[in-house]
Amino acid sequence: MRSFLSMTASIFILILASYSPANAQGISGFIFASYYECDPSLEGALDAAVMSGGATIYDRHLQSGDITAWGWSAHAIGGAWKRLSFFTAPDRASGMAARSSILESLRNEAPATVAMVNSACPKHDDYIWTVAQSSQVSATPAGSAPFTTGYYVCQQSREAEADEAVRDAWAPILEDLVREGKLSGWQWLAHDTGGTFRRAMSFTGSDHTSIMAARDELSARLADNEAASALGSACGTHSDYAWTPVTGT
Repeated sequence: MRSFLSMTASIFILILASYSPANAQGISGFIFASYYECDPSLEGALDAAVMSGGATIYDRHLQSGDITAWGWSAHAIGGAWKRLSFFTAPDRASGMAARSSILESLRNEAPATVAMVNSACPKHDDYIWTVAQSSQVSATPAGSAPFTTGYYVCQQSREAEADEAVRDAWAPILEDLVREGKLSGWQWLAHDTGGTFRRAMSFTGSDHTSIMAARDELSARLADNEAASALGSACGTHSDYAWTPVTGT
């Protein structure tokens, strides 16, 4: 595992600390994400260090147009990952350039934050995601909204089937759930660079309970839909997380 200064900083994505699919329609681009395994006893000090030392640097790169969003989110439910950092960029090349600039700024201007992240979170996984599909309908902006993400392990030869299932079967129902106010947005992410997860589905809403209720309703509406079942067939294993934004845009 690499240090904070070697990360491809993230979503996201969630997804993603305050990055809501409802704030834009038909979002595209790249999400640079890092998922951290952290010492629970240091998480409070860790969040404070990111807010006091890292936030200004990310905000400056956002204002200059180097990145289009960023965030830092805390684990609420899920596996070993306890913190998620991300930033978004319109393409991989500009994202990589922004990454280099951000890391240099962190090293020079916020060494205490870097040291705290490395100390509190000795392990992390880096991913770059592309936004394959996202909310198209209007919704009330969610601001710094909670989100859940399912991370999928897929058969690479069948990923196109999963993408087609989302487009043809899942997306119309998800758009209805956003129109009905049961979700504030959703995203289907495709693996570009990173570990074993090949796809990710994020839902944003007012709170985790309402998001999970919307997810249950989605499952009910998809029942007996053969087109929808292609996703589970192509991507038979997944891990669910719920994230709570700590700071970001």
